[in-house]
Amino acid sequence: MAALEEAVTAAANADVLITVGTSGVVYPAAEIPQVTAKMGGAVIQVNPQPTPLDPFCVVNLRGPAAEVLPRIIS
Repeated sequence: MAALEEAVTAAANADVLITVGTSGVVYPAAEIPQVTAKMGGAVIQVNPQPTPLDPFCVVNLRGPAAEVLPRIIS
């Protein structure tokens, strides 16, 4: 439980949170990106399919992480 609390605290203070390869339906972890968005941070999602997190994201990058992530960091 301490790890979850630390993650929520970090998310609340994050300027940007990148979520990779999640369905956005496994709770309580799925709430972490929502915390960032509600506190004014930007959420970027990398996922091949739309998820319930889409409305909270400023950017939704569609595709497998193995393809999308190398393109963002290059």
